[in-house]
Amino acid sequence: MINNNFNTPILQSHKENLSIVVIVLLSLVILTGLSSAQPIQKASAQQPDCSLSQVQPAEPIDMNTVAFKTLAKTVHVEKEIYTNCRGIVPTVLDVSILTELRENLTSFPKVVPQVSFEVVTCSKIISSGSPIGCKQGIPITNPMPNATGCNQINIAFPIEMNTINSDKGIIKTVEAEKESFTCKVVGNVPTGFGNLGIKDVIIFTEIFDDIGTGKIVKMSQSATCMKPVGPASISSKTIICQASKASVIPF
Repeated sequence: MINNNFNTPILQSHKENLSIVVIVLLSLVILTGLSSAQPIQKASAQQPDCSLSQVQPAEPIDMNTVAFKTLAKTVHVEKEIYTNCRGIVPTVLDVSILTELRENLTSFPKVVPQVSFEVVTCSKIISSGSPIGCKQGIPITNPMPNATGCNQINIAFPIEMNTINSDKGIIKTVEAEKESFTCKVVGNVPTGFGNLGIKDVIIFTEIFDDIGTGKIVKMSQSATCMKPVGPASISSKTIICQASKASVIPF
């Protein structure tokens, strides 16, 4: 009769070795899963340096205006695409700058526009087109860098216009005309900006018409934003936007 007790230590040894192998494999699977998810988290947290893409939207600007009681609000948006963002995951970056004009129509005919800016950046993985995330921020208002050797960029549809009627009988028509330039920049340049920039100049022309009295007031105001061409970090910390004071256009 064969005694099976002699095989017990050997079987236990095999079981122990098998358990160790299983634990190691499970650990590798968990680590692999964490490492595959980590690049997306880091990519959304730290935007790498990008360069202005050669391919830009055919219609990069839009605008609309609404009126609510005594408030008139106009929002103008412009968009650029940056690529070659060589971080942990190669990404493409959509950069939108929103320029907002708010006006209290009860102050007519002395309407004073309040201008504000906002930057929204959204990144996507190039290989899959999957979105990583978006960030919003307020561009800096430092003195505008000195621009030299500028060349005008062609914009297919540079003009936007719309009209609204308020509850107070004030009709507002606003036209926005954008011109864009690539320039060499020196002085007052944010850290990481580089030596080339895009200078966008938007001229707002507004017409306020009081239906009751027939009085008409025309005003003009400009908004200028400077963005790096790259390779540079594209964020609200490297974009400068400023607005001029509104001035009445005499008849």
